[in-house]
Amino acid sequence: MADFFQLDSQTIETEEDLINQVYPIIKEIGFSAGLFSYTPVGWLPSRNPGVVRRAISIGLKEEIFDSWLQHHNLKPTLSPSPMSHSFDVFRKQMVNRISPKMFSLNQMLSKGYEYRSPAGDRWLRKIKHSGVEQLFSVPHFSVRSEFWSLGLFRYAEDSDDTPPTAEQSATLVKLVTDLAEVSIEKLHWREIAKDKIKKPLTKRELDCLYWASKGHTAEETADELNLQVETIRKYIKNACYKLNARNKVSAVSNAHQLGLLGYTLDVSVKSE
Repeated sequence: MADFFQLDSQTIETEEDLINQVYPIIKEIGFSAGLFSYTPVGWLPSRNPGVVRRAISIGLKEEIFDSWLQHHNLKPTLSPSPMSHSFDVFRKQMVNRISPKMFSLNQMLSKGYEYRSPAGDRWLRKIKHSGVEQLFSVPHFSVRSEFWSLGLFRYAEDSDDTPPTAEQSATLVKLVTDLAEVSIEKLHWREIAKDKIKKPLTKRELDCLYWASKGHTAEETADELNLQVETIRKYIKNACYKLNARNKVSAVSNAHQLGLLGYTLDVSVKSE
């Protein structure tokens, strides 16, 4: 089995090559489809997942993949997905884990789950309506806080709450490690995902992003910095523009990826 799970990275030059190698592995261990994704900053100090930059569908139903892309702002849409107002409940848990985990959608909806919310329930019902019954998620982190994830889906026709064996799980962890290396060396995901700064950020803009990274609202940040709320919002808006970010969460993620907030992780920058 170990040989079958071995990725032949020398023959992978495109995303299609990767899909062709990984899909048979997924089917062999009883899963229907997969989703491989890359997040430059896995988690933020607010304990929320960072922003997804790249993703590959491995046999995933088109409606699920499209909704997932819209949810993570990777695909524009005129009619936003009902899942676009909250983080993916699986990612919310997996960015705080180092080992794989099996999820049963039926159990989550009936018995509850960590970080449960109405938006999370909508997310689960949406993909369950598309035929998904179980998900096995395999995380991989780098020392740079990057996060790769391989999600393995079971549709209703393959439904089985039994997780992969210990041996299968171990080889899947190795597989995701190899996929991460391929995404860097062959697919150049780091270069594609790297953001460019339009202009240097001011100290006040960095201060505002720091408190935003801690999960503070504009009102709470205004109290910390002794500034007006509208001033805080202006600084955040300027920072978003300079970091090519669509929103505050994306700006914080970009700033961490670029090392701009590293010096403030455990240091208060409250003004005198």
